[in-house]
Amino acid sequence: MNNLVIFRNELKNKIVPKYKLIGITCEVLLSRELFKNNIDTVPFLEEIFSIKYKEYVKKTGQLLLLGQQGSLITVMNQLYINTRKIFIPLLMNIYAKRFPIMILTNVENIKKDINECLSIIQNYSKFELQHSDVEFIRFALKKAILFKHFSLTNFKPNNSPIINTELLNLVKYFSLGDYKSFVLAERTIVECLMKLNLNDQFEDTTTNLIRDCNFNSDNKSIITGFYKTNSKTIHHSDPDNDSVHYYVSNMYDIDTSFHLQNRKKLIKEFERLIEIVLTEVLKSYSQEVRASFGRDDYSLKYLLGNSEYKILS
Repeated sequence: MNNLVIFRNELKNKIVPKYKLIGITCEVLLSRELFKNNIDTVPFLEEIFSIKYKEYVKKTGQLLLLGQQGSLITVMNQLYINTRKIFIPLLMNIYAKRFPIMILTNVENIKKDINECLSIIQNYSKFELQHSDVEFIRFALKKAILFKHFSLTNFKPNNSPIINTELLNLVKYFSLGDYKSFVLAERTIVECLMKLNLNDQFEDTTTNLIRDCNFNSDNKSIITGFYKTNSKTIHHSDPDNDSVHYYVSNMYDIDTSFHLQNRKKLIKEFERLIEIVLTEVLKSYSQEVRASFGRDDYSLKYLLGNSEYKILS
């Protein structure tokens, strides 16, 4: 029941119109996901509204709403203010049971998690990480946590888990100096973000994705140029060195693209690509993104960054 996130946010407003309270209550009571059988609603009704129904009423969901002489609606009218005080915590409890794995509520916990990840990465990195490298990895890890959260709250479940995984792969390949794998992960992330933006659940050519995203001319040129430039790297198009032995012999060396100045260029390019595509996603799904975090704006702002967070306003 994806609407639980939206319901929770509506009920946390200072003033909740009566029609919303009644409508949300009806949605919750009739949800087979929350209450598999009508009898399962009995504790809910007793705790919130102090209503007890006869056995024949419990057998039909619609009768639960109408009850005996419209008792539920009557009680809701009488106890409107008090009901809200009880209803919100109970709905929050239902929400927590529905999404128990990861509900972000504490920025400090996220920061601690990222710092622990950075310590591990620094231990295994093939080169000494500079400040710019650390900040780039921090940037990628924030986005990985963001899309992990999206996938667990059922926002764009087809693409969010892939983006999360590829962001982690990107960090790994970066720290190991594996340029070809880094570029492949980079392309996958950008492509999945475009699919997410278009609500695209089927395979399509990269050319069509770029076209349908309606980027402005400058951004479209940047995205297209990125794909064209890196195609040679991915598809082994160097005729002079296109042998298995050549690639295996260099497989475990740090690619020259990861020399310090080149790394800075890679970082700048990737962050610009993410900014372009993620901006379109945030514009298209601002309400859903906010709803997935509830009132936890601190975590959302930390993971997005100030400029991307402002897009949601």
